[in-house]
Amino acid sequence: MPYRSVKIVNPIDGAILNRHDGKQNSSGLEIEVRGIAPWKSKVTVNDVEAEVARDGCWSYDRFSCNIVLKERENKIVARAESGGKVSTDTIT
Repeated sequence: MPYRSVKIVNPIDGAILNRHDGKQNSSGLEIEVRGIAPWKSKVTVNDVEAEVARDGCWSYDRFSCNIVLKERENKIVARAESGGKVSTDTIT
C-alpha cells in the first residue's frame, strides 16, 4: 500500500484571508488550519503542534491547528511524521 501524505484542506492554496477568517491580534491574523494526515501521525503546522483526531475513514486522521499569519503573504507548511516517514504540504 502506498504511503499516504498530509494534506491541508482549509484554507485553500491562494486564499486571501482577512479579519473575517480569523481573529486579528497584535501579532497578526490568527487562523485555524485543518487537514488530513496519515493514521497515527504527529502533525505540526509552521512548527506548531496540531491537534489530531481519528477519522472514520480507513487510514487518515484529521488535524487542526491555530497559527498566526504575520505577513501580507504567508507560507503555511503542514508536516506529518508517522512510522519513520515524513510528508509535507505547503500552501501560500
